[in-house]
Amino acid sequence: MDGDSVPEQPRSFTKIVATIGPASEGCIRELVAAGMSVARLNFSHGEPEEHQARIETIRQVAQSMRRPVGIMGDLPGPKMRTGTFPGGHVDLEEGESVRLRSGGGTALAGEVLLDIPDIHLSLDPGHRVSLADGQVELVVEKTYGEVVQARVTRAGAVGDRKGIHFPDSDVQYEVPTDEDRRWIQFAVDHQLDFIGVSFVGNASEIEHVRSLAGTQAIVAKIERRQAIEHLAEILEAADGVMVARGDLGVEIGLADLPGLQKMILERTLDARKFTIT
Repeated sequence: MDGDSVPEQPRSFTKIVATIGPASEGCIRELVAAGMSVARLNFSHGEPEEHQARIETIRQVAQSMRRPVGIMGDLPGPKMRTGTFPGGHVDLEEGESVRLRSGGGTALAGEVLLDIPDIHLSLDPGHRVSLADGQVELVVEKTYGEVVQARVTRAGAVGDRKGIHFPDSDVQYEVPTDEDRRWIQFAVDHQLDFIGVSFVGNASEIEHVRSLAGTQAIVAKIERRQAIEHLAEILEAADGVMVARGDLGVEIGLADLPGLQKMILERTLDARKFTIT
C-alpha cells in the first residue's frame, strides 16, 4: 500500500462539509481521509490568491486519493455592522437611551452608528435592534428626522464593526452585493461546484446569482426571518439550503431554533433539495 492509499469508505448518504482556512489548509489530506465530501471556502475572509491556492491543493489531494471532493464558495453577502467608537468599544447599560443613525464613522457620545443607508426608514417603535451578534439588545422608542431613539433592554459591551440584526424589521439591502459579484466570477473562473448565497430574503436574489453563475449549484443560506417567510419560493429557486443557525438564532430566538430547523429540513426534503446544517 503506497502513502496515498486510503481505506475504502462505505457509501453514505450523509455528506460532510468542512471549512478550509488558515487553520485547516495544512491538514486537507487528513480531512479527505476522514470523509470530507465538500470543502467550503469562506469568501468573507482571505484574498483571491489564497483561495486559489487552497482550490489547487484540494483538487490535487482529492485526485491523488481518488476521492470525489466538491468545493463550495460562500459569498460574503451584505455586511451590516456598527461603526466605530472612541477607544474601540462602548458599554451600554440597561435602561440607557441611545441614538441610532446611519453612518460608518466614529460615534459621538450616546450614539451608535449603523453602516446601513437610511436605517430610520426601516425601524418603528417597538422594533428590536440586536448588536454584537445578539449580545446587546435595544428597543426602538421613536424616530425624529434621520435619528432613531432606542432604549437598552440587554446590557453589554459593543466593539467596533460588530454585527447587527433587526429581528422585527424589513431592512432592505442588495443581494448579491458588488463584492459578491466579484466572487461569483471567481467561482465561475475556477469551476467551483457550489455557491453559497448569504442573507437570502427571497427567490429573486437566488435567481440573480444564478444568472451570474455558471453550472454551480446554488445554496441558499437561511439566516433571516424574511427567508423563513419566503421559504417555499426560495426552495423552488435554489438547489439546496444551508441552515445558518448562528445568525438565524439571533433573528428568531434560540428557544425556537430547533423546531424551526426541523421544519426547514422537512420542507427542503419534500422539495427534493439537499440540506446543509
